[in-house]
Amino acid sequence: MARLPKMTIAFVIRRCSLDLGHQPNASELAVWANHQDEERPRPFGRTITEDEAAAMLRNQDRLVSARSAEEHERHVEQRELPDNVISLSAARAQAGPRRHRR
Repeated sequence: MARLPKMTIAFVIRRCSLDLGHQPNASELAVWANHQDEERPRPFGRTITEDEAAAMLRNQDRLVSARSAEEHERHVEQRELPDNVISLSAARAQAGPRRHRR
């Protein structure tokens, strides 16, 4: 059986932001996520609480399994990328500390 694709929580929050027209707070995210219809099922597969929504807003880079992940939203492991694609965090680490301009 194939594994479900992964995506970051930020992509789900982005969908909510597009629907609302602004960045959601925890209450708005929970209401939006819990009140989807049959055409757009609940993004987390179940009802979420406002506390869970607040945790998601604080941890947007967390990966979650997502049956509804669009191709451009799917997480790709570094080893699956072409050789000419490098990690931004690796490039920053290689560049060393940032110099602040005054």
